[in-house]
Parts: sequence; structure tokens; C-alpha cells
Amino acid sequence: MVDAFAVATLTIPSNVDLARFCARYTLGPLETVTGIQGGTVNSSFAVHIGKKIYFLRIYEEQGFEEACEETALLLRLVARGIPTPSPVPTAAGPYVTELCGKPAALFHWSEGVMRCQASVRPEDTFQVGRALASLHVAAAGEAPRPGRFGLDALLTRCDRVRDIDPTLADSLAAGLRDIEAKRRALPSGLIHGDLFRDNVLWSGNQLSALIDFESASFGPFAYDLMVTTLAWCTGDRLDASLARSLFAGYQSKRTLAEEEKDALCVEGAFACH
Repeated sequence: MVDAFAVATLTIPSNVDLARFCARYTLGPLETVTGIQGGTVNSSFAVHIGKKIYFLRIYEEQGFEEACEETALLLRLVARGIPTPSPVPTAAGPYVTELCGKPAALFHWSEGVMRCQASVRPEDTFQVGRALASLHVAAAGEAPRPGRFGLDALLTRCDRVRDIDPTLADSLAAGLRDIEAKRRALPSGLIHGDLFRDNVLWSGNQLSALIDFESASFGPFAYDLMVTTLAWCTGDRLDASLARSLFAGYQSKRTLAEEEKDALCVEGAFACH
């Protein structure tokens, strides 16, 4: 029943575990399950149930409450027109249940492929920028959410690096503190925080979905824009034509305030760290 799993998966459920999990839904018989390579935080699988494919995520770092908050957020974003896979409810109603002792959820499958950097064109980054701005606008009013990339969380990561390379850890921590001191209050709201190329799906030349909102949090829009710019517009060096197009796409949906423009270098430096 279960195909060979990709080595990238962290938790590998047994056939019995999977059958018990899928029985909570009214989707049809479980056919096959295949591990999806890619990603470093969660275990992901393509699940064939009946005549359809679904995406199964086992949350490796988030607790049950956090997983429930994320699925609830995705439902709200889908309702507001953001192209992202929506979670599937169980027959009893909940979207998050348990698999192998960890939170797990099933999502509708989104067809699409990820882009390699060499294939990215200005018309692509325009779409990415527009989609990011659409997210920022659509998520207005969302309650603040703690993030993985705030100063305290990043300094904790530096502490983990210290056992391996104390000099690097101290340099990173000092850089983060120095940049944080230069940051200012900026227009903020829900940000994706991790809109790298592997978190955007494409159908032909059209952006089809934004995925992986695990790092979504409350933060400056300018920071999110710089994370995305660095992720999509940098090969050996920053490609100015890709960056200009990404900014044009962003501002086609949301105009940057002057204070945001002035803060882009600082936010970009924080994103780099």
C-alpha cells in the first residue's frame, strides 16, 4: 500500500498508522503514500485516497495548539483569496489530529512545480512581489503571532552554533544586536517570513500557490519584502532587473511608505543574518 519513502522525511508512519489516520476522513480508500523530498522542518507525503491526491504534513517542531492555529490561519487566508492549499476536515470536524504521536493534518493538493534560480525571469518576480503584497493586504487585522526570526529567537540559535564555532556565533550575535538597534517601527502585520523559491508553486508561467506558512508571524512588511527579494533575485550577486520587477509587482498591490523605503537596507541586513 505504501511506496518507498523519501529519505528526507523525519517520521515514517507504518501502514497501520496511516490507515488509522486516513480512516478519520470520508474521502475513500487509502491507495498509496509517497514521501516528498525537500524541506527540513516537517515530514511531508503525497497521499492517494480514492481518486485524488492529498498533502499530508506531520508537524515535527510545532505543538498541537500551534498546528491548529496555522490551519485556522490558512482557512482565513483562502477565504480572502490567497492561493494556498486549504486543510481538509476530518469526519468529526477537526483539521489537526495525531499521527505517530505528533500533530498531523491533510491538505488539498496543489498542482505546480518549484523554480530553480536559473529559470527566474523578471515577469516571475513581478508575480511573486504582487502575491506577497496581496498577502499583506488580505491579512489585515490578523492578531499578532510570535515568530521564529525575531531577535531573541535568533540569538537562541546563535547559542546552538556556539558549541560548533564560537567565533561565528559571537559574530552573528553581535551583528544581530547592532542591526536590531538600527531598526525602527514600520508598518507591520502578518508576514510569510519564508517566501523562498521552494515555497512558491508554478503552473506553466503562472504562480499557482504560496505554501508553508509555518514561519508566518507578525512583523514589518519591509522585512518580508527583503527576505523575498534576497531569495528570488540573488544568484552569484543581486540581479537588479529581477529586484526592480519584484518591487514593481509588490507596489502594484501595496504602496511602500517612505519610511519603509528608507529602512530597506537595514531590514535586508537583518534578513541576511
